[in-house]
Amino acid sequence: MPPPLRLLILGDGNFSFSLALCRILFPRQSDSEISQTNAHIAHSFLSLPFPSFPSRNIEITTTSFDSRDQLYGKYHDSKEILEKIEDRYGKDHGVVVMHGVNAWELDKCFGERKFDCV
Repeated sequence: MPPPLRLLILGDGNFSFSLALCRILFPRQSDSEISQTNAHIAHSFLSLPFPSFPSRNIEITTTSFDSRDQLYGKYHDSKEILEKIEDRYGKDHGVVVMHGVNAWELDKCFGERKFDCV
């Protein structure tokens, strides 16, 4: 099996982009509204074959500049979105959510860790 594809999402505001990407890359039967076209576009953007599973493991780290409490104050839907990401995709697929990440100082959060797609 090839090494995992490591994705880093920076500054995702209310995390709706990350949730949408997780829903496409890790589909559930209940996500029937996800079209094949959208799934194909996401896979193409990430240079993944469509469909990519089980041939490729994907690790997603998604971040915000703000703290969790600041997000809740700015984006009223962020709490529900983060719960979905952490409950559905964090547990089942290892998606990591981080707060207080400055995109100009990635080494402070990630050290020498490398990502395939940012």
